[in-house]
Amino acid sequence: MEFTSRDQAQSLMKQVDSFQTEQGNMQEWIAAIRQYKNIETLDRDILLKLIDKIEIGEREVIGNQKQREIRIHYKFVGYIG
Repeated sequence: MEFTSRDQAQSLMKQVDSFQTEQGNMQEWIAAIRQYKNIETLDRDILLKLIDKIEIGEREVIGNQKQREIRIHYKFVGYIG
């Protein structure tokens, strides 16, 4: 399959748009984190501003300990794992 200059330009523009969106999201994330960096109590309002969703996995018993995976998906940046 051959790409024309127009196809390549469109592909590059999509990549640039995606990069700019990601960069904007990171800037929003940094601003939100700076605003709450010295919090002492995590309340509902802060959770709603910073967290998109929390996934809680199935409980597993390993040895004598009960464990489960918890994944926090932050707004603007997603899951950081």
